[in-house]
Amino acid sequence: MEKRIYSLNLVAWLKSKGHKQIEIKVDKENNKKYYVFAETDDVARDIEEYRKNRELHEFIRQFKEVKKEIKEEFHG
Repeated sequence: MEKRIYSLNLVAWLKSKGHKQIEIKVDKENNKKYYVFAETDDVARDIEEYRKNRELHEFIRQFKEVKKEIKEEFHG
């Protein structure tokens, strides 16, 4: 089985946990790119860990906000 991952943040998290993607594909219905990982217990566990990690999600939120501030400050 294969697990489609559209979130780049989640892909980065899985890679940081040592998971290797099988391939990168394009969804023909919406033209979005996604990564394919093996659908294993380890991948499922690490996805659940990602979803429950409030500190990580706050970091991601703040990172996006910082990028937005820089863009607004210097690019109008």
